[in-house]
Amino acid sequence: MRGFLHGSGIIFRERGVRGFFQGFVPTTARQAANSATRFGSYNMIKQFAQGYVAPGEKLGTASTFGIGGLAGFITVYVTQPLDVIKTRMQSIDAKKDYKNSFVCASRIFRDEGVLTFWSGAVPRLARLIMSGGIVFTMLVKLGSILWYPNHHLAQRLTVIAQLDRGHYAPALPYQDSPQSIGMSATISAPHMHAAASESLLPFLHSTSKVLDIGSGSGYLTHVLADLVEPEGKVIGVDHIQGLVDLANSNMGKSVEGQDLLATGRVCFVKADGRKGWAEGGPYDAIHVGAAALEAYSALVDQLKKPGRLFIPVGNGSSQYIWVIDKKEDGSVQKKRSFGVRYVPLTDAPK
Repeated sequence: MRGFLHGSGIIFRERGVRGFFQGFVPTTARQAANSATRFGSYNMIKQFAQGYVAPGEKLGTASTFGIGGLAGFITVYVTQPLDVIKTRMQSIDAKKDYKNSFVCASRIFRDEGVLTFWSGAVPRLARLIMSGGIVFTMLVKLGSILWYPNHHLAQRLTVIAQLDRGHYAPALPYQDSPQSIGMSATISAPHMHAAASESLLPFLHSTSKVLDIGSGSGYLTHVLADLVEPEGKVIGVDHIQGLVDLANSNMGKSVEGQDLLATGRVCFVKADGRKGWAEGGPYDAIHVGAAALEAYSALVDQLKKPGRLFIPVGNGSSQYIWVIDKKEDGSVQKKRSFGVRYVPLTDAPK
């Protein structure tokens, strides 16, 4: 073949359009397994390593690189069988030799033995160990070098990237969509959590008090607590005791979460979110994670001067985020932002 275009022409003439998708299934499976194994193992090892540093202290660059490299090592040996099958299914004679990926796997096992699935693992080791270390080190460093007023964007990127959503969502935790957590409640999509935290960031400082209404799984409560470290406090409010218990349980899955609960920097209470939680106020920031019928005056009253309320308001398909600021002189400014779709902020079920 004399290059890309010449090779593409030969494939099209001899095999048609399907020729360009030969080995599609094993390639997709390998790529999915690569990502899941790499990120899953990285988060698991990082969580373990974090238990050996002081509360609030971050892992160093060398530790992050080492953990990323180890995640790459694990990825090689977990996904190498898929890589072997992918390579065989993309060969010239694959259509003749193998009916599908399962037939390919069974023939390799029968004719060549189980160890064949890990042939070629060593050449991949150096590449994935180095790339794993570099990727995760750069991911963490990216948050610290990006500039936004008061480093708000960098802070938001770092916190959300480092907090494992898998502790809070029972299924598909890393998909950018809302997920059911039971009891007619959901965990919002990651992009909504990012939007909410970005909106509230100017009011999140090291000693801020924050109210998270409709705290649900507890994920955003944890994010907000990280954004007001080391002395800020976040109170999560939900109207169902089962959700309060769920949030406590989810937060207890990590060393950082256990520390937040033990030090009282985070607590969850059962209450009617429409009335806020006056006992802990006033608040620098209030986040509401369910659609209210109106921007309740009780919530505005519980804001500090200055303070900000982030709340979805509306019914059914007609819902909008409202950002409500209380100024230093006590005046209130309301701004309608963008359309959303939240579950309603309601009474607890009877």
